[in-house]
Amino acid sequence: MGNSFSVTKYGASWLNYFLGGEDTATYTQIAEQESEQQQLLALQGSSTYLAKFLKLDKGVFTREDFERALATKIQEWMDSCEEFEHTEIDFTNLVNVIYARYLLISGHLPVDNFIAKREFLDSDGNAAFTSFWAGYISWFLVNNPHITEEFYFVDAGTGELKYFHIQPTEDGEFECTGQHASRDGKEFIDLLGEGDLGKLETFFRNPEPGNLNMGTHSGKIYIVGTQNLRKFEDEHPVEFINICSTLEQNNITISTVTQEFEGRCEMGAVRNAIQKCDPECLEKFAFTGNFTWGNGSTQGLVANYECGLNTWKTAIKELEATTFRGEGRKTSVVVNDQETLLEMIRVAEEKMNKYFD
Repeated sequence: MGNSFSVTKYGASWLNYFLGGEDTATYTQIAEQESEQQQLLALQGSSTYLAKFLKLDKGVFTREDFERALATKIQEWMDSCEEFEHTEIDFTNLVNVIYARYLLISGHLPVDNFIAKREFLDSDGNAAFTSFWAGYISWFLVNNPHITEEFYFVDAGTGELKYFHIQPTEDGEFECTGQHASRDGKEFIDLLGEGDLGKLETFFRNPEPGNLNMGTHSGKIYIVGTQNLRKFEDEHPVEFINICSTLEQNNITISTVTQEFEGRCEMGAVRNAIQKCDPECLEKFAFTGNFTWGNGSTQGLVANYECGLNTWKTAIKELEATTFRGEGRKTSVVVNDQETLLEMIRVAEEKMNKYFD
């Protein structure tokens, strides 16, 4: 289910610096240029939901703030396990907390200041978004200036397909009211595997909620996939090409981006949002990079890893006598005692060590 935001215009002046060309900056180059200031790292993807859960989503927070909030949350769960016979914990929140704690302790977040927000508001109340889709669309329009008609953009992530209505304006800028609909990511991959093109088109043009039905929309739909779609393309290259070429005839374009480019789009989007809505932040701090994780991957200007929340969730699910309630994004895990909670943390961190060492 999508949210409504104020209309925002996106500029493209920041694109060359982050998304390509001779002026592309690396993490090291940016850090060297701005080394006299305190360094600021943007956390994106699922970490923004974590920041909201920990009440750290209002602005810049320090490493000490982050470590304290994580420790406090784990202690709250431990106390609950001691007080009650069963403690029910949101599964994504649990894994997010474990992952962030691990990244801090292991040195993969090597700065003292962070910011984690899905959108910023300017002085007029207009939103500037920090996610992959915002950076990608700006890059796309700069490189395709002939596209002036409205279209739908679908960010095909591992867990969810997010729909955005895009109206190009001029010079690579566009207007968007934020995410307005969605589809299940697993169902998308399952339908690709079936190869039923009729079902796929119906699926794409009828996102949830139903009152935003796109069946009468004959315009263009661009679907850009990340980790899950990259995996399908690698495993089924011929089928993927056939599906894409056929749907292209029906005004639906499917493509993937590399993990590196995904991180650069996220970097560009968050830098643009801060520059437009909180320029004083960039005067006070050296914006040295981004670090993003989701269900299927982890990336940024620092490094790329083919692992995400689902990787750590799988490790916990393999524990004996683990009980879950709900499904999808509403899944919670039932913890019977402190020892069980500590064991969940241990097996998740053990799995993380295998990916990061």
